[in-house]
Amino acid sequence: MLGAMRGRNLEGRIWRLQELIMRLSQEDACWKDDIYPLHHMERNAYLTAIHNAIGSLSEARIVLSQATHRISLRGTHLSGRNRS
Repeated sequence: MLGAMRGRNLEGRIWRLQELIMRLSQEDACWKDDIYPLHHMERNAYLTAIHNAIGSLSEARIVLSQATHRISLRGTHLSGRNRS
């Protein structure tokens, strides 16, 4: 049961990371066409930071997804053993 709780916790974290990625992507899209009130260099620096954040969050989501997959395979493997 403890393993299942941890798996749900990881799935929740993956979902929250995906939500953050989607919201930051929306932020990026909003600023693409709207240059006011930031100067060009400020806007570029801001968007670069947003892109870096999206990339980092995506990497974190992938790591957790891979861990979740590994844990589920281990659980399947262990549950298939003869426990006598």
